[in-house]
Amino acid sequence: MTPPRIPLAPTSLPPPRCLPELPASVVLAAVANLRAIYCPLAPSAADIYRRHDRPPPPQADSGYTSGNEDGVLGKHEAALESLRADALERNVAFRWLSTVVLRADELQATDDERDQLVDEASVVIAALTVTGPEAADKCADCDDGGITRDFSFPVAPKLDAPPVRVCLFDADPSGPDHLNVGLQSWGASIVFSALACAALACAAPARLGLTRAALGPSPCVVELSAGTSLVGLVLGALLPRLGIDATVVATDYHPAVLANLASNVAANQGTGVKTCMLLAATFCSWPLFEGISDTVEMAFDGGSDQRFIIQHTEMLPKQKGVGRGDEDGYKLFKIGWAAGCGQR
Repeated sequence: MTPPRIPLAPTSLPPPRCLPELPASVVLAAVANLRAIYCPLAPSAADIYRRHDRPPPPQADSGYTSGNEDGVLGKHEAALESLRADALERNVAFRWLSTVVLRADELQATDDERDQLVDEASVVIAALTVTGPEAADKCADCDDGGITRDFSFPVAPKLDAPPVRVCLFDADPSGPDHLNVGLQSWGASIVFSALACAALACAAPARLGLTRAALGPSPCVVELSAGTSLVGLVLGALLPRLGIDATVVATDYHPAVLANLASNVAANQGTGVKTCMLLAATFCSWPLFEGISDTVEMAFDGGSDQRFIIQHTEMLPKQKGVGRGDEDGYKLFKIGWAAGCGQR
């Protein structure tokens, strides 16, 4: 019997920057290597295909038995457990797999190979978001229609300040209810969250109005149509670092979105974010998501009876690997009181 091969440690994999230069077969093998470490119980897409294609060939008999086989298997499993428990190796694996997903369109691969790479990498990423015995179960159950995502936004790397970290659940965007799009993290929320944290890193929080002078010492920040509440959770963690004792409230109206929203808030203890149902008699007539960027200018067109107006508009480019495929950029609006209608 041939002793099982111990998978390579994540730190032994090709550097992420080299991924676009590697053939798809090499990247697929590397992802399979990480899957063998962190998600050994969940079958891969290729395994499932082979299982239904034809039965595996019978294992050849070596003609002898070894009393050391159990010992070899025990050492193999011990080596795997050591790799799984190594925090550095887990972090390297997470960053490496995230790069595969985010830069899939740059890889030397066919469309089918890219789809397989993203699927396989996402499975292992889901397993890496938890630790302990439940990791394999998490990986095996990831076909339930969603994925747990960890976001880490640097705020002041030169000062060695810890990043803002948010863990949340994104549901399957192909569900039957087209109104529950709030179950996914949209690209705009990721871009804005990164922008807010980057503003602090550059000592320029005033760009987004994230100062005590603009917000006051104890403001109430309301995230309308919060969805997964990535922005609210980021602000809940970021504003205290600016000396702002804010109350952050995340709101939405769809029952499934609200349930997921509450779960995400509970999973990020310490942010102080609150959740509530969006109470408005006319919310059903509000524009939801299709073409919503064009409706903002219409809603705040500066009419004489309006209390709020658009004070500034900034175009932000789409980042590769972030957001939906049909997104081509984002509009950042600064909306404030019209003259004579208020002070903030």
